Amino acid sequence: MMSHTHQRFSTRPPPGGGGDAGRTTSGAPLRPVVTTLGSHRTAALMNRPELHLTLGIEPTEVRHARDAVRHLMTEHAIDDDGQEVAQLLVAELVTNALLHGGPPIELRGELNDDGSVLHVEVHDGSEEQPRLREPGRGGSGGYGLHLVQAMARAWGVRPAEDGKDVWFDVGVRKVWPLPSRG
Repeated sequence: MMSHTHQRFSTRPPPGGGGDAGRTTSGAPLRPVVTTLGSHRTAALMNRPELHLTLGIEPTEVRHARDAVRHLMTEHAIDDDGQEVAQLLVAELVTNALLHGGPPIELRGELNDDGSVLHVEVHDGSEEQPRLREPGRGGSGGYGLHLVQAMARAWGVRPAEDGKDVWFDVGVRKVWPLPSRG
């Protein structure tokens, strides 16, 4: 069971206008279903709109994370705009986990019951808290968390037993069922 205490960075209200922003969008903890797909990667997508992916430490894992989120959202008929935002934010958080966090790195995602909000968490093995920094200072990076802050409904970080979970919620829209014509 995931902890629901967290440090919240966004000033935006949580989905639904209240409640505990640390909970998943459906109000329940994520219930990942895991199937072994290789020595370092596990994932499963079932009829429920959720995923759990354990990533390695190679830079190509960012692509695997984006692909998993795209697959989840395509399978549940989420519009292209929502998919693009979610994939961009996942890429930013996974990249941060690879650069600053270290293993274990896990991606968890869940659509709420009506498919209007995607909740994503990226776990890494570091207890160091992410911080917004001046973009471009001391290197070419520094934009990732600014993108997350600007594009997510809410985001934050919570400590975990073996590191931390950085999470975001993003509003999405189903493209089907299409309205009936009458």
